[in-house]
Amino acid sequence: MRQKMVWWMLLSGLLAFGLGCRAEEAERKDAEAAIAWAIEPRFDEADDFVTNDLARNRDLARVRVGDKWGYIDERGEEVIAPRFDEIWHPEQLWDLVAVRVGDKWGYVNRRGEEVITPRFDEVWPFDGSVSKVRMGNKYGWVSNYNRDRDVAPRFDEIGENVSGWARARVGEKWGYINSQGEEVIAFRFDEVQRHLYGDLVAVRVGDKWGYINTRGKEVIAPRFDEVNDFRANALPRVRVGDKWGYIDEQGKEVVAPRFDEVTPFTNRLARIRVGDKWGYIDGQGKDVVAPRFDEVTPFTNGLARVRVGNKWGYIDEQGKEIIAPRFDKVIMPFTDGLAMVRVENK
Repeated sequence: MRQKMVWWMLLSGLLAFGLGCRAEEAERKDAEAAIAWAIEPRFDEADDFVTNDLARNRDLARVRVGDKWGYIDERGEEVIAPRFDEIWHPEQLWDLVAVRVGDKWGYVNRRGEEVITPRFDEVWPFDGSVSKVRMGNKYGWVSNYNRDRDVAPRFDEIGENVSGWARARVGEKWGYINSQGEEVIAFRFDEVQRHLYGDLVAVRVGDKWGYINTRGKEVIAPRFDEVNDFRANALPRVRVGDKWGYIDEQGKEVVAPRFDEVTPFTNRLARIRVGDKWGYIDGQGKDVVAPRFDEVTPFTNGLARVRVGNKWGYIDEQGKEIIAPRFDKVIMPFTDGLAMVRVENK
């Protein structure tokens, strides 16, 4: 009798386990049946969909099948069949897409049709309407829209295309070219600034910097050890020896180089460092707030954050303490009369 009871308990347990498994299996199948696949799993790797210019009214995703890459749309339809060893996936695609076949790069259009045969050793994302390319040790451009604007790789270095201009190097000398690859400022400088801002361009001859205009004519003779770009409504910072100051567009000293560090002007004032202390000057170089702080920030709504030792506070534009330095950190400027601060770890 006892043996029969043991067998009955075992049989009941097995039956309950089986019923439980069946129930779990049924729940799993019901859950799978409830899934409405937008695109059924069939890719070996897939990226997120991104809004882009490749197809004007569709989002695309990069997918891999085996070791080949292509693109699909949101319906899972192939836009560019997976046949490339690598394909660019920037956040915003252009009319042309860079693809790699073997160890060479080329470009296809939005239908996956070859536009430029893979022959480049390296390519860069489109910058404006052009993409920088390298063939061997020479650089050029590929236009996104117009093959007549392609620039064959013939430069030893080429910079970003900004407003139709880019710096380029031939041998050891730098100059500027336009979007067609034509020389607009001769290759005669040892270094030039990265981008053009306004009408003056910083150039280096030997170990000194000066400025030329966009026709290549010297405006400010090279005499500075370091310079910054001319920007709209901003005086460039220049260094002579180990001291910094400011000049105007004729090269005249507005603030003589006498500071150990300077920053661009913000709201009529610039931050300056003398030794290890910071203060503020106006556009004529006059001390507005004498250097006495260990760290300072630009003024926002008439107040600046300042640090004395390891404590932070606030001053006004006359240097008067509005809130004495007593906080471990001031996170943000005042907004609507409030500012976030940290005391110890709170």
